[in-house]
Amino acid sequence: PTVLYDVKRQGLSNDTPAADWYLKDYSGNGYDMTLYNYAKNPESGINEGGGLQSDGVNDYGKVTGLPIYKDYTVIADYERTDIGNIEGIGTSPVLSKSYTAGQGSFIMNFIASTGNSVRSYSFGTENTSNFNDLARQIFYQSKYKNQGFDITAGTGVDGDSLWLGTTRDKR
Repeated sequence: PTVLYDVKRQGLSNDTPAADWYLKDYSGNGYDMTLYNYAKNPESGINEGGGLQSDGVNDYGKVTGLPIYKDYTVIADYERTDIGNIEGIGTSPVLSKSYTAGQGSFIMNFIASTGNSVRSYSFGTENTSNFNDLARQIFYQSKYKNQGFDITAGTGVDGDSLWLGTTRDKR
């Protein structure tokens, strides 16, 4: 894999010093992810189960310098704990490699403002699937599939940044 993050393996906790508060890349490629705005408590940091939990508002992670993709498969082991309608735009995606609207290789699993479907993007093209991610499992998206559903890839151009818990840089 290009990147591999494992919070439990890393031993990250809410008591981790600020200098060590990041996601270590276990792939050996050195793509450590910087974490921003986490309060380092169970609702915005490491939860009781030992997983990284976002408040869904301003917590996010980012890594830069990744390869530019023409094809991809992304896998995430997670559980969405709430389907909210944050600032009228829905719930943040799990992962994104979309540096601007219509560009980037993917946006994985965000809930639209209607709250009734999972949205994904593949090279700039929006796709809608009817499944929920409110139970922990392993989710995946590739250029033409999201959790077993066919998706359409567009002509967007990829960038070198990956975001966790947000679509792109907070402005």
